[in-house]
Amino acid sequence: MTKTTNFFDRLSELSDLKGFKNVRSLALDGLGYKSYEKLNRLKDSNNKPSINIIEDIANLFDDVSLDWLVLGKGNIIIDNQQQPTVTNSNTDSKLEDLFADYLGSPKAKKVINQLIAEHMIGINSMIKLLVLKDEITKELDSVLDENLKTHS
Repeated sequence: MTKTTNFFDRLSELSDLKGFKNVRSLALDGLGYKSYEKLNRLKDSNNKPSINIIEDIANLFDDVSLDWLVLGKGNIIIDNQQQPTVTNSNTDSKLEDLFADYLGSPKAKKVINQLIAEHMIGINSMIKLLVLKDEITKELDSVLDENLKTHS
């Protein structure tokens, strides 16, 4: 379990772990930011990362624990081998399948599986649900647009 004091320190640790030279390299080469300043400002512990930064990091490194990234709690890497497959709850399984089928995405099923496996209603789950909500909204917009074109 790693205890790092602030978000920028955790970014530095993550950069090292993932093979980047430093946080600057992570920002420019890994996350594709045009400027290092987006992350550099986080050296000041009074500055907090935006949801977009957290989402970008989560999308780049799907094995990184958001609890660790945001709060500094737990391990850096999620141990997928310890996450059980949901078989004991018919309702949870149906909900998982409904979302995965609707989005047609294995990523959605993975996120829901992870949420259920972690049994959390904390910041990690909230961020993932926000990302999932965004994907659902985009898919709904696309379906509505297509239906409007079809019925016009």
